[in-house]
Amino acid sequence: MTTAVLAPTRRTREQTRTERPRRVVNQPARVARSTGAGTNWAPLRRAGVFVVFGLLAIVGTNAMVAASQVNIDQLSNQTRVAETRYQQARIDYAVLASPAHVIARAATLGLVSSESPPIAIPVMGTPPQPASKGSPVLDGWNNLKPSLGTRP
Repeated sequence: MTTAVLAPTRRTREQTRTERPRRVVNQPARVARSTGAGTNWAPLRRAGVFVVFGLLAIVGTNAMVAASQVNIDQLSNQTRVAETRYQQARIDYAVLASPAHVIARAATLGLVSSESPPIAIPVMGTPPQPASKGSPVLDGWNNLKPSLGTRP
């Protein structure tokens, strides 16, 4: 009985170098591990960028809201001032239109009230014709009124 032994294949220098893990001579293994060799930092960097941009977007939105609130406050103040002016104008108008003020103003102008009511004076001849026979609105009302009955 004979046994045949196969001879191992010879490897070239390039094959042995690529198959062996490389190691830095001056650094121990734990220092090489702590530097992050082989760790993929791209997803963490991307997440960090998204977080920073998200925070900037929130800060920008808050700044725009604050600026809008300042504008709303200014408009509210302008509205309050305009309402105050309007109310004062209504009071002034009511005072000027009051009968007591009208009579006092007429007296300062030299007008006097009459002692008796005015008297109608008859005029001879035919009365003048009205400018128009009627208004189309009133004519429509006169035609519509009987159909309404007692309803308002």
